[in-house]
Amino acid sequence: MTSHSGPLTLLEGEVTRDDVELAARIAARYGQGRDAGCVEFDAVVRGP
Repeated sequence: MTSHSGPLTLLEGEVTRDDVELAARIAARYGQGRDAGCVEFDAVVRGP
């Protein structure tokens, strides 16, 4: 999360947009942004 403190989230394998959205929702729930109306994330894609 870039807007709040929270957990680092890593995804492995072939990741879909839905996977990223679900991971972001889970991270937001357990981070400092859990009560915020909006939480911002950065995504970095590495690999082939």
